[in-house]
Amino acid sequence: MIDRIQTWLDLHPRTRFTGRATTATVAALLYIGIFTVAYGVLGVVAAGLIIAVVHLAGALAFTSVDAVWGAWTAFVGLGAIVGAIIGLIRALLRVVRDDPDERRSRTIIARDLVAQAVVARRIGAETVALQLGILGGGDMRWSYTVRLNGGPSTADQAYDRLTVQLANPSLVAGTDFRVDEQRRSWFAEISATAEEIIIHRAVEGSAAADISSVIASAAQRARAILAETDGLFMTAIESELRTAGSIRSARFHALLGSAVESPATAEALF
Repeated sequence: MIDRIQTWLDLHPRTRFTGRATTATVAALLYIGIFTVAYGVLGVVAAGLIIAVVHLAGALAFTSVDAVWGAWTAFVGLGAIVGAIIGLIRALLRVVRDDPDERRSRTIIARDLVAQAVVARRIGAETVALQLGILGGGDMRWSYTVRLNGGPSTADQAYDRLTVQLANPSLVAGTDFRVDEQRRSWFAEISATAEEIIIHRAVEGSAAADISSVIASAAQRARAILAETDGLFMTAIESELRTAGSIRSARFHALLGSAVESPATAEALF
């Protein structure tokens, strides 16, 4: 039953996106409400502590108990209001920006994710799922079954990850200083993966290699895979991803069809 519903949603991407947006909106409203109330309570506590400190500092001159009590009550109320406003602002910022470090437009994110997903499928990924944020951000998850005997070595697995990382077209995109800042974090992750490959290959007794040659080899592998894939075909997948907001693994495999049946192995270039 669930699979039939998912299949129907695959054929109606706008409905899938509307459902995701509705769910996200309800969750965001609950999150904002809880966050606002929590900060309001913190505001009351802060105001109460201030009153306690002032009271301990010395007796206050007042004309009547009602006057002082009214002033204190107003101060506590003000603390609640200020705390609630701060909580509301922080909650809205968290909801609006799924990933505060993301600098790409939704269209560019879809292009990058699809390119990486195609490469992941070609190198043997069994599950590939893509998802865009409602307002920004995105994620591409992929995996394959690793056999204990006869499967890819630890170095080959890391090399596959590096290949997918280098399939991101934004790595060599124009000069946007905001994206450049984000690109530096990608470079750090790529360098770490390349170092991991070298270490594993050394432990396994393979021939030594340097980081630059490993990265160049993986980049060549990713470019070769993308060059063999029809650009119009990838554009169609990007369009559906932007419309639906997500593409589950079964749908991605169905869209990809027989265009990427033969996986590109690590041994071919590495």
